[in-house]
Amino acid sequence: NYLTNQIYERRKTNIDFVIDTVQQESSKAKDNKSNVSAWFELLMKNLTEGLFSEELMETAEVLKITINQETIKNLDTVSQMMIKGLNEEKKSGKPKGYTFEEITGILESLSFNPIENLIRERIGCTEQCPFCGCVCNLGIDCDKTSQKHRVALHRPKGLSGWSHSDSGKLVSSICSTDISTEKTYILPSKFNDEKYRNFKDVATDIPDWEIKTTTGDGPEFWHRLFAMHNDAIAEMNKLKPADIPKGWLEVTEPKALKSLEIMYTDLSK
Repeated sequence: NYLTNQIYERRKTNIDFVIDTVQQESSKAKDNKSNVSAWFELLMKNLTEGLFSEELMETAEVLKITINQETIKNLDTVSQMMIKGLNEEKKSGKPKGYTFEEITGILESLSFNPIENLIRERIGCTEQCPFCGCVCNLGIDCDKTSQKHRVALHRPKGLSGWSHSDSGKLVSSICSTDISTEKTYILPSKFNDEKYRNFKDVATDIPDWEIKTTTGDGPEFWHRLFAMHNDAIAEMNKLKPADIPKGWLEVTEPKALKSLEIMYTDLSK
């Protein structure tokens, strides 16, 4: 279980950290002649609830009471008891029975997004093309430099709601063909401005994406899909329907399905 393993590994790391702290603070306390109670309060700050078993936390609380009552005055005795308990905790089985609140707290404290990591581990990169919305085809995490986002077959931009700024009509062209033209675009979601940029400069302006030039109108599957839903997409986005290229409305279902089969065959090579 991914989540359980992450909790378990983080728990072991924290235990090792506390053991090191126990040893370091014990040495300091001896040199500074600190009392046991002050030393123990410092250590308790390192015991994060949710990462240690309920039994260990209860033991720590009992030890705290004992120290406050001055039943234990020898620092070596206390530190040895702590290290023994922590080592036993580390050797114990994987944590069980976490409450929803404890799991939520642990997830929020992690330095990474475990859900995103899990998705990428199972199905690869999930980044979408900023123009047509197709998901990156890579099955690994893209670092945006040596490994850039890629899509094998882009689709009509109108499917993701792109429109012409002058007419308000949905766009039927494909980004992988636009990059070899003089066409321009505005992308506020990426650049936070209304500036027109050239499609031919995409490699420079959006360096984390590698969009290769293609010819033609793309797979017939996208032609039929866009032509069939042109009006609905326009209405949903409060735009005008696209001017559908000649022949797109004539693509039959068998031809579209055959095109889809070829698309996935090419992707699996």
